[in-house]
Amino acid sequence: MISNLFNHIRQFIVSIIKEIYLILIKHLPTTRQKQAVVVYYMAFAYNDAGLILKLFANLGAQLVLVYAPKAADQATELANKGLKVVPLNRKNFLFKNDISYLKRAELVVCDDYLAEISILRQQAVIQVWHASGAIKNFGWLDKANLKRPYLDRRRFQMVYDKYTAVLSGSREMSQIFQTCFSISKQVIKELGCLQTDLYFPRNNAVIEPKIDVLYAPTFRKNCDNMRNIIRQAIAVFGRYPKRTFYIKLHPVLISQLAADHFQIPQNIVITAQPLYQLMQQSRLFITDYSAAVFDYCLMNPMRPVLFYCPDYQKYSQEPGIQPLFTAWPLGPVASDSAALDHWLRQPNFAQYTPTIQRYVMDLHEFNDGHVAARVSVYILNQLSFRIYKKHIFRRYTRKSVTHRPV
Repeated sequence: MISNLFNHIRQFIVSIIKEIYLILIKHLPTTRQKQAVVVYYMAFAYNDAGLILKLFANLGAQLVLVYAPKAADQATELANKGLKVVPLNRKNFLFKNDISYLKRAELVVCDDYLAEISILRQQAVIQVWHASGAIKNFGWLDKANLKRPYLDRRRFQMVYDKYTAVLSGSREMSQIFQTCFSISKQVIKELGCLQTDLYFPRNNAVIEPKIDVLYAPTFRKNCDNMRNIIRQAIAVFGRYPKRTFYIKLHPVLISQLAADHFQIPQNIVITAQPLYQLMQQSRLFITDYSAAVFDYCLMNPMRPVLFYCPDYQKYSQEPGIQPLFTAWPLGPVASDSAALDHWLRQPNFAQYTPTIQRYVMDLHEFNDGHVAARVSVYILNQLSFRIYKKHIFRRYTRKSVTHRPV
């Protein structure tokens, strides 16, 4: 009881600090030394399917990339190609006025929630999102968000209301976005999901699987619970020394396992390789609540998936699970390590193949391998239209001042 009270007090104080920060950066004067026509906020690395480079080819120095720490690798690669990159650092936003890039931009592209969007005024904001589907709830369907302090909840909706376009890869996802963001249907643009371009083979090339099993669990805020689940999975994987298991973990968890001096069996590889490359090469994909399973099904409609969810009952309560998870079962759900061992020992997944194939048709209806090209054209057209409108408005107002009667 007392711990819950302290937690609520802490959340309230943090919420007030965030609000003060947003008020301060909102009233900072902008500077010409830090300006851009388009700002691209990248929270997830290697998810843009070449869109950033397409925009850079058209906009040059007028494009600035703001990136989250976990996207630093791709940001470094883009910086080496000449693109201006700025780390998402709230201290620099406030004390070095890096927020000026966002405030002076005509158009902002983002692949995730960004609190600073709430202070923008006239900019177009295009949410390209970072996933083609959803298992766990997000936005207003995430029950944890409903328990947040009022200032947090108000800020969430202020950000959602700034979206002038939200990209979707299917009518099913369009409905989910409308509900989770509490936005109108008119904001949804069914142009496709960017990252799915990566999953269509070029020149009809066939990639033979080289990885027996790929395990990619969802990151959880409760790191102790997360570590226990991973340890249980690794213990099961170690029983199959003749099979190779690749595990893709959040960087925080990799460092924690190393700090725990946890022994990894020789048939298990903890990898930092991009997930989409690993999925192309795997014969079996194991996850829990990761939306990456939808990408795997698009990429490999004939290969099986397995869900290892020992905390399903708790997770279904908060943040909650999308109805599609149970309505369209893409694979069996192992609720404990014994069930996980069973499905690895007796891999009979044939009954789930028809559901996967139907899913690919229904939930990827606008994903055709050419999403980045369409989105690039859409962004540039929106930018041209906004600049044209601003030019007409300025010319009209100048004429009005010139011909004002004495």
